[in-house]
Amino acid sequence: MNMTIRLEGTAAEIGDVLEALSQKGVLSATALELSSVATPAATEPEAEDTEKAFASTRFAKRVLQRLPLSPAQESLFTKLHGAHPDLVSARELQSATGYTPHQLAGLLGAIGRRVANTSGYDDKKDFFIWSWNEGKDAWDYGLPDSVCRALEESFPRKFPPPADERVLTK
Repeated sequence: MNMTIRLEGTAAEIGDVLEALSQKGVLSATALELSSVATPAATEPEAEDTEKAFASTRFAKRVLQRLPLSPAQESLFTKLHGAHPDLVSARELQSATGYTPHQLAGLLGAIGRRVANTSGYDDKKDFFIWSWNEGKDAWDYGLPDSVCRALEESFPRKFPPPADERVLTK
């Protein structure tokens, strides 16, 4: 039998695993025995790992225009767009939609399916901003600039741009 083992870790960790393999014999070393030797190193995330990437305006427009928005989705987007750039609590979104916590979770899931099933979907780019609010012990939600622009361009009557971005005409 031929087997390939892929090892990830620091040089010291890999060295410890290889030493354990050679002492035990590759066939007799179990994963449990190796796990005591090869524990993952605690590392700080790289700066690029902590920065969020958001959906482009072009993609967000495809998401929003692909199917009609339900009244609850429209209420949710209205609340988030109106609060932009601030975040809105889940409780405020429940009030805006008239939904219970479980119904709001379903609504967000439906939007997630809409996003994931739109051509050009990139699972590394977020459609919403969300953050855990320790003080409220709940999630807060918001929209990135790109999704706000997509709402404004897709539905200008329902989602007008902020007053400071409107072009004044005579």
